Amino acid sequence: MLFIPSSRKSTDSTKVLRYDESPPDVEISRQVPSQVPTLQQILDRKSLPPVCLYNLYIVMRDRLGNEEVLDFYLDLRHHEVLWRKYIRSLFRANLIDDNDLAEGVNSLPLAIKVQGIQNNMAEQIRQTNVSNTKHFLPPSAPASAPNDFAVQYKDQLQNAHYIQESAESILHRYVVQSAHKEISLPSTIRDDITICIQENLRYDPRVFELAKLWAMNIIQHFSYPEFIHIKSNGNITQGQQLLRICIGLASLFLGFTVELTMLFLGWQMWGARAWVCNPYSIHKDRQFS
Repeated sequence: MLFIPSSRKSTDSTKVLRYDESPPDVEISRQVPSQVPTLQQILDRKSLPPVCLYNLYIVMRDRLGNEEVLDFYLDLRHHEVLWRKYIRSLFRANLIDDNDLAEGVNSLPLAIKVQGIQNNMAEQIRQTNVSNTKHFLPPSAPASAPNDFAVQYKDQLQNAHYIQESAESILHRYVVQSAHKEISLPSTIRDDITICIQENLRYDPRVFELAKLWAMNIIQHFSYPEFIHIKSNGNITQGQQLLRICIGLASLFLGFTVELTMLFLGWQMWGARAWVCNPYSIHKDRQFS
């Protein structure tokens, strides 16, 4: 099973890497200088500029051209936050207990039980709505009677809706072919996610587990070293680089123009002609600073 880092071509990051494979530690240590924030610290927003999440996104967008991978990873983390909020609401409603949480909020047994709870809730609401329509309501009565079950579990139903909406949004934004921000996920992972969401109606974070690991490996072993290299060795922005190049070229052009003019006019004052060397020094300073 091979994984392509980005859907864009002709970039240095389009190397082949398995989702469960890591380059040697020696190679990573050579690429990333010591005493810099780790990738996890950057993703957790625990680092300060210029080595921060915002600048990482800017570099991946403007330099590396694979910002969709970072967007995908951050959306998956937000989906996990919504899932934990949903689990807490189920726990407060006594629909799950400590035994269900023994293996963690992202465990498969908990996901299966939550899916059963969702199906039971949907069936209960459907039966309640059907029973309400069978009763005769006078003309002065409202068109539909309130659903006591929906009122009782309002938070749980609302959080379940958010989970479903988030999972479907990730699917249609990144996973399916011709998506707005399609990433080049392996076909097996892409198919598994599609089947779990569209056919099995699963919306738990385990659906995206392999995809998240794939995205993390791409950022860790390709984008992050390039980002650190750019920030450590190039402490100026692209705009500043362009400005320095323009000033250097203008100084070089001015120096050649004045020097050739003095030469063709037969200017014999070498002391005055020596000042023409200044534009050359400005060009050199701007080019290598």
